[in-house]
Amino acid sequence: MKELDFYDFLKNGLAKAIIMQQHFKRQIHYIDKDLNFVGKFENINSDFSLLSNMIECDNNLTKENYNPNPDYRKFYNEESINIVYNFYKKDVEKFNYQF
Repeated sequence: MKELDFYDFLKNGLAKAIIMQQHFKRQIHYIDKDLNFVGKFENINSDFSLLSNMIECDNNLTKENYNPNPDYRKFYNEESINIVYNFYKKDVEKFNYQF
């Protein structure tokens, strides 16, 4: 079986992956409408600090195995943006994501 590259996966594998694997489910699926805070990975340090203060927890995050300059946008073209947007439209709108 041929391994799919990112673009092939979006065009030919994403719909099946959403059905078969929890990892690809829309995030809105996990969110209760009454939440008063949703942290984002993009703001992990500030969101973690805010959450720690909210629950009176004094923990710190460490960085391990990370890319200091990740830019996911370099993997997308106009068609792949539209594919992802159409699959994850509710997530994009709820969490104010942009490409």
